[in-house]
Amino acid sequence: MNRSTIYDTLVKTFCSDVVTPYGSDRQQNYSVAAEIHSLSGYKLLLVEDNEINQQIARELLTGAGASLDTANNGLEAVEAVKYNYYDAVLMDIQMPEMDGLEATRRIRALGQSDHRESQRFTDLIIIAMTAHAMIGDTANATLRERDLSLQAGMNDQITKPIDPNHIFRTLRRWLKPDNRKIDSDTTAQLTESDEERLVLPGIDVEAGVYRIGGNLNAYRRILAQFRQQSQNTLAEIQAAITASDYTTARNRVHGIKGTAGNIGAKDLFAAAAALEKSLQNNSPTEAIPDFIQTFSECFGVVMNSLAQLELSEEPTTEAQALPKPIESPVLKNHLQELEHLLQSDIAAALEQLKELNKFTQGTTHNTEVQQLQDAVFNFETDAALTQLQDLIARIDS
Repeated sequence: MNRSTIYDTLVKTFCSDVVTPYGSDRQQNYSVAAEIHSLSGYKLLLVEDNEINQQIARELLTGAGASLDTANNGLEAVEAVKYNYYDAVLMDIQMPEMDGLEATRRIRALGQSDHRESQRFTDLIIIAMTAHAMIGDTANATLRERDLSLQAGMNDQITKPIDPNHIFRTLRRWLKPDNRKIDSDTTAQLTESDEERLVLPGIDVEAGVYRIGGNLNAYRRILAQFRQQSQNTLAEIQAAITASDYTTARNRVHGIKGTAGNIGAKDLFAAAAALEKSLQNNSPTEAIPDFIQTFSECFGVVMNSLAQLELSEEPTTEAQALPKPIESPVLKNHLQELEHLLQSDIAAALEQLKELNKFTQGTTHNTEVQQLQDAVFNFETDAALTQLQDLIARIDS
């Protein structure tokens, strides 16, 4: 009996109402181009506590031309909305500090004041992003979740893992065209990479790249970050369950589930959904050890694949030889190009920094380039621009 059969049996016996977005009766065709509607000119707020999911959504939305701010929880979202004008807010539901429902209620309450700008809080488009609709009693859970979202003051709901076409269709439905380009369609075609096609056991690469809008380089970076951040996750979950801290265990599993769905780790997503469901009542059940075992196996397959990917991308001895240091005038030209990219294409800026990091090895500028790279990777673009402009000025002097 293989792992898939064991998992199916467990779900049918103990958790028959778990629903995943990867149904076996529905063939996914990710080779079909995703319709990417231009979001140029729109400013969006993404409220999401999972850092990797933030990056996936950022790549997708900024790749379509949107200007994007992020908030890590509902409290930050309310403050961001107070002091910034947004065309729409994409609001996660389950978050620490303050959940998305309460944050929405508070934003709508701002619209009840006598302040001259109160109408904008009433009119603001808020779209729920929830994974809840994928666990529970199928259609009834989805309807309940949607009812709660609407009652809190949200306009619509989309489910995770991210489906680019669904997100763009929903935004298209709500955003006002004005003089911007929401009606201008472009196409993101998922094509074979110039290198050998990426194959990772336990991960549907094509689905993962699709969810990030077709950006394979960004997808590789996110996989590396997932592996780095998840090294101790399994031990932490097992320790929490042993200590009967089911809330902590469920929250950790919930985080893995969301990211697994977005990167295309379908078996891990399904195993996490079942384990999360079994932990909902904050008390032990006879099914938990079996679900933990299945989750552990699926988690191990994914982590082993990512470890092999990392090893396969390590440079050879020949490639490790330091290139000829870049000359100052050439470096200045590259930095000026980087300054433009930071304001228009973050993914391209990261690729440029990767090359600059290589060519400044052994020079006095390498530490500064690495600091720039860290700032951009953490989306601290304002700080990165300031550092970059200072560096260009020093090269001129």
